[in-house]
Amino acid sequence: MPLRKKDYQNFKASCNQLLPAVELPLQVSEDDQNRFLNSVKALVNSERFSFVVDLVTLEITNAIGVDRWLGFAQKPLSMFDYLKIIHPNHVDQLMQMALTTLEIASQHPGLFKFMDQRMIACLPIRDLAGRYWWVKRESAAFQFDARGRLTAYTNLFTVVKEYNGESMVPRYTDRDGNANAELYEAFVNRYRERIRDHLPFTKRQFEILKLYAEDAGSTSQQVGQQLAISKQTIDKHNQSILIAARNHFAKAFHSATEVARFLREEKII
Repeated sequence: MPLRKKDYQNFKASCNQLLPAVELPLQVSEDDQNRFLNSVKALVNSERFSFVVDLVTLEITNAIGVDRWLGFAQKPLSMFDYLKIIHPNHVDQLMQMALTTLEIASQHPGLFKFMDQRMIACLPIRDLAGRYWWVKRESAAFQFDARGRLTAYTNLFTVVKEYNGESMVPRYTDRDGNANAELYEAFVNRYRERIRDHLPFTKRQFEILKLYAEDAGSTSQQVGQQLAISKQTIDKHNQSILIAARNHFAKAFHSATEVARFLREEKII
């Protein structure tokens, strides 16, 4: 669903809870940061843009190329503005990705290194003209406090193509592109828990969706037999699932099976 101010305030409060008071001195020098930012400026002509997120204030800084590739002025872009231009199908997922990464980072100070581990996900971003672009986003640590806790990260975006309903599947790599299976598993497990807490489905409906995700060809009769409930009850749950999914994801699903496929593709189930 479209981002509401209330949703954003809840997101901001959750970020504040995960980040205790920052302890000085900060670890990454301005010289190191500027070297990275200058390297990004050289890439702007290659359909790339970036900005830094200050986790202490939840403000966007050092925006580069945003005006050129999205049409928005660089300075006025706020975190709320950024989340508002994410497609409604994916904005909650993006917030949960951010909270999951911040949670892992806060639990394991020193785990992330400056511009090393990359959380990569493609996401749909709307430009000033109203078109949604499928954009590859690479997020990496940009600053730490004295205890090694993440206090800022950078987002580097690459425009891929116009958005056509693709799934926003995250992955973790190091700076050389090597997959980090251990970090990815920790992220996915916690991310799924967070997303499930926000899904508009009952426990029974989620059980039904998991069965459809395992076998898209299952009928209401077969699902009912596995759960020891009637076909009629499954049919009623399917209708409720469809209504809830359409409202929550702002997506025109046609069946509970289609909802299950979407959730599987998004790594939610």
